[in-house]
Amino acid sequence: MRYLVAYIGTYAFIEFYLRLKRQAIYEREKELIETKHKLLQKDKFISSLSYEIRTPLNNIAGIINHQRDIINENVLEEIEMSVSNLAAIINKISEYTEETVLYITGKKTSYSINNIISRLSELFLTDKYSKLRLNLYLSDNVPDKVYGDRISFMQLLISSVDFFFNYSNENILKLDIVSQKSEENSVIIKISGKYDNLIFPQNINTDRFLEDIKDLNIIKKISESLGGSVNILRNNNLFTLFFTFNSETVPNEDIQHKIPEGKKTTKNYVSKKVKLKDANILLVEDDIINSKVMTLNIQKHVNKIIIAENGKEALDKFFKTKVDIILMDIRMPFMDGFKTTEKIRKAEIGTGSHVPIIAVTATASSDVKKRCFEVGMNDYTTKPTNYKLLLKKMRKLLEE
Repeated sequence: MRYLVAYIGTYAFIEFYLRLKRQAIYEREKELIETKHKLLQKDKFISSLSYEIRTPLNNIAGIINHQRDIINENVLEEIEMSVSNLAAIINKISEYTEETVLYITGKKTSYSINNIISRLSELFLTDKYSKLRLNLYLSDNVPDKVYGDRISFMQLLISSVDFFFNYSNENILKLDIVSQKSEENSVIIKISGKYDNLIFPQNINTDRFLEDIKDLNIIKKISESLGGSVNILRNNNLFTLFFTFNSETVPNEDIQHKIPEGKKTTKNYVSKKVKLKDANILLVEDDIINSKVMTLNIQKHVNKIIIAENGKEALDKFFKTKVDIILMDIRMPFMDGFKTTEKIRKAEIGTGSHVPIIAVTATASSDVKKRCFEVGMNDYTTKPTNYKLLLKKMRKLLEE
C-alpha cells in the first residue's frame, strides 16, 4: 500500500508539474504572439507616419524652391536648416533603406561652408544632446562661397553628427569638425570622435561598414548626391568620417547646372521624341496642395500640365487628350497608381506607342519601387521632390 500510495503521489506530482509547464509555455507563446503583433502594428504606424510627414515636407520644399528669390535670406536659411533637420530625422526611420535619402531642393545656390558648420552647432543645443560637445576647427583657406545644394549639405552634416551620437556610449561625446582645403583645391570636411566612446566592433572592415550600417549608407548617398565622397579613417583611437568635395564656382544664370545622373531603370520605347518644353504632362495626384506645388515648380519648363485627382480620372484624360509623359502618384482613392499604369500599358498594346510614366510617391520602400517597374513604369522618384532631378528624368525619357 505504501508503494502504491507513493506511486500515485509521484504520478500526481509529475502530472501537476507537466500541466504547470504546459501552461507556462502557452502563456509564453501567447505573449510572444502579442509582442509580434504589437511590433507589426508599430512598424505599420512608423511607415504611415513617415508617409504622412513626407507629403507636407514635399510641399514646403517645393514652395521654398519656387519662392526662393523673394524670401528674406535670413528667414530662408532658418527654414532650410529646419527642413534639412526634419529630412535627416525621417531618414532614420528603420522601415526604409536606400530610398530614404531625401533631396529637398531643386535649385543650387551659393553658400559658405564654414558658416553652415558654425550654425550647425546651434541645432544641437538641446536637452537630448546635452552630452554632446562640438569643437570646430574651420580653416580660412576654405572658399568663402561655394555653389551647390545647400540643404543637402546641411542634411549631410546633421546626419553625420547624429550618427556619432546614436552610436555613443553613456559618456560625454566630443566631436571635432574640421574644414580645410586640399592641394587639389577640393574642400575637406572631417568629423572625428574617440573610438572608446563609440559602440563599434573592434575589427571593422571600413568598406563594408559604409554599406552595412544603415545610417552610414545614407550619409554616403547624400555625399555622392553632392558630387563628393566619404571614407572612414581609424587611427590614434579616433574614428573619422572624411568627406571630400570639389568646390564649384558660382556660374552665370544662363549656364545649365549639372545634376547627378539617376539610375537607368528600363528601356524607353517612345516612338516620337518630344522636347520637354513642348511636352504635355499628365499629373496624377490626389493631394490638391501637392498638385499645386508640383505645377508651380514644373509649369515653366513644359508646354501644358493636365491634372487628374485619381486613377479613373487619369485614364479618362489619357484617352481623350494628347499626353507625352505621366507623373503618377501611388496611393490614390478609387484606383491606385499601380492599377492605373497596368491599364495604360494594356491599352498601348498593338498601338506602337509607349508613354513614359514616372512614379512620384512618398512611399519610399524598395518593395514599392520594385512594384513600380513590374507594372510598367519607366522611373521612380520620392517625395520630397527634387525638381531638378525630376526634370532631368523627364527630359531623358522624352528626348533621348
